[in-house]
Amino acid sequence: MWFALLLLACDRADGDLELPRARLDTLESARRASMAVRGHPLSLEELDALVADPDALPALVDAWLETPAFGQTIRDLHQELLWTRVDGDFEFPARGPLEQTDPQAINGAVGEGPLVLAEEVVRSDLPYDDILTVPWTMVDPVLAVVYGLPHDPSGPTWQRATWTDGRPAAGLLADNGMWLRHRSSDTNFERERANAITRLFLCQDFASADLPVLADGGSFATGGTGPLGEPACAGCHAAIDPIGSYLWGFRRYILPSEVRDAYTADCRGDHAANCYPFRLWVPEEQDRWSEIGMPAPGLFGVPGDDLADLGRALADHPSFPSCTASNFASWLTQSDPDELPFDRVAAWTDAFESSGRSAKALVRAIVLDEAFTTLVADEGGWAPGLQHTRPEQWARSIEVLTGFRFLATPTAGACEGDTDTCWGEVDLLRTDRYGFRLMMGGISGYQVTEPTPGPTPTRVLALERAAFEAAGTVVAADLALPPVDRQLLTATADGVDDASVRAELVHLHRAILGMNLTPIDPEIDAASALWLEVFAASNQQDAWKTLVAGLLMHPAMVSY
Repeated sequence: MWFALLLLACDRADGDLELPRARLDTLESARRASMAVRGHPLSLEELDALVADPDALPALVDAWLETPAFGQTIRDLHQELLWTRVDGDFEFPARGPLEQTDPQAINGAVGEGPLVLAEEVVRSDLPYDDILTVPWTMVDPVLAVVYGLPHDPSGPTWQRATWTDGRPAAGLLADNGMWLRHRSSDTNFERERANAITRLFLCQDFASADLPVLADGGSFATGGTGPLGEPACAGCHAAIDPIGSYLWGFRRYILPSEVRDAYTADCRGDHAANCYPFRLWVPEEQDRWSEIGMPAPGLFGVPGDDLADLGRALADHPSFPSCTASNFASWLTQSDPDELPFDRVAAWTDAFESSGRSAKALVRAIVLDEAFTTLVADEGGWAPGLQHTRPEQWARSIEVLTGFRFLATPTAGACEGDTDTCWGEVDLLRTDRYGFRLMMGGISGYQVTEPTPGPTPTRVLALERAAFEAAGTVVAADLALPPVDRQLLTATADGVDDASVRAELVHLHRAILGMNLTPIDPEIDAASALWLEVFAASNQQDAWKTLVAGLLMHPAMVSY
C-alpha cells in the first residue's frame, strides 16, 4: 500500500524527469505565500479568485496578515530565534497553586509567553522596536500564577500584563520566559544572555567566533592570565561584558529541582523565591556587576543605566533594521541569513523602515518580492528554491483541510500518581516529549535549535502515521454527513461509478494540492486506478481514506 501511495505522489505520465523551472506560476506563487504567511494552503475560494484575477495576490496577502494563523506564524518564526519552547527540558513541576495543573500547561506557557509577546506586537502593527521597549508581557491563566500577574478570566486566553516588581520597561529583554530559557552560570556573568541579545537583534553572534585555547584559564572577572588579559579575548569581552552588566537584576537560573525543594521546605526563607510565583527579578542585584569588577552597562560604547536604556539602544543601533529584515527573510525563505543577497535585504530593510518598522509590511515585501518565487537562479544569483513544509505548517494544513488534530494522552496512567509525569493531552504534531515535531524536522529549542529540511526516514514514518489518522477521521465523518455539512469530501464521493470517482479526485487534488486538473489528466488516471484497487480489496470508505492519505503525503504538501 505504501509503495502504491508513493507511485500516486510521484507519477509522471511520460516517465521523464521534469526539469526545474526558473519561476513558480501564479497559483504556485500564491500557495508558497500562503504557506509562508499563515502555514496552510489556499482555500477553494482563493483559488477561484486567483484564476479570475492573477493579480489578486497582494490583496490576499493583506487579508492573511490580519488572521490568527499569521499570528501562529510569527510565534513559529520567533521560536527559531528565541528557542523558548523547550518541551521536555527543564520542566517545572506542578506544585502549590498549580498542583492540579498538567506540567505541560505550565512549561508550555513559560515557553510560549515570549513568542506571544512578539505576536502581540506584530499583529497589533506596533513598531517592531516595541518588542524591546513595552512595559508588559503576555500571560495565560497558568502563566499568570507562575509570575504572579493579573489575568481577567472573562477576557481572552492570552492577555497583556504589566510587571509589578519594578523592572524596567524592556519588552523581551525584561521577560521571565527569555531568561528562564537563556540561563547564566555562576561564572558566566551574564555573557550567554548578552550574546543571545546581540545574536537576536543585531545578528552578531560572539559564540560563532574562533576562540583561542588558553593554557591558564585564570579569572573570568579580572585581568591577569585570564581571558580578559589575553589580546585574542579582550576584544570580544570589551563588547559583550557591558551588555551582560545590564542583566544582573535577573537571577542566573531557577532549576526545577529548586522548585521541588522549595515546596518540600514549605517555601520558607530563601526557598520562597523558588515557589510560585517565581521571583526572577531581584532589583537590589542590578548593580552587583560593579562588586566583581565587571564593566558598566553599555552597548558598543553607548552607556546606559538599565534594561530600558538597552532596549532603546538596540532599537537605535544601525544593525537592528537590517538584522530584523534578515531574520524574517531567513525564516520565510528557509535560507541561511549569511547567504541572503545584499540587494534584497537592503530592499526589505527599506520597506521595513519606510513603514514605521511594521513587521507586517516587512513580511508583505518579502513574500511579494519576485525573488520569493524563484526556484532556479541565474548564474551568480540567489533563489530560495524548494521550501520544505515545517511540522507546524503541516499540522496547521491538516487541521484546516480535515479538521484533524493528532491528540493523545500518553501519560494517562501516571496521572493517578506523581503529577510531574502527568503530561496531559498532547498534540503529537506540535510537541517533542511525546510527539513527532523533532522526527518531522522541527526544533526543540534546546537539544535541537536548527530545523532539518528535506525527507528523512523518521519524517516519512511520522507523515504516514499522521496522514492515515487524519484521512481516516475526515473520511468516516464526511461519509456519515449530508454533503452540505462535510469538511473535505463532496457529494460525488458517494458514488462508485468511474465518473463520480474521477470528479471527486479532481476536487481533492484542487482542495488539498491546489491543482486544477481535469478528469482525464494522467494524475487522475493514476489516482483512479489506486482507488479501484483498494475498493475491490476492501470498501468505499477505505478507498477514499487511502487516496486522501496519499494526497496529504504528496510532495506538494510536504514542500512548496
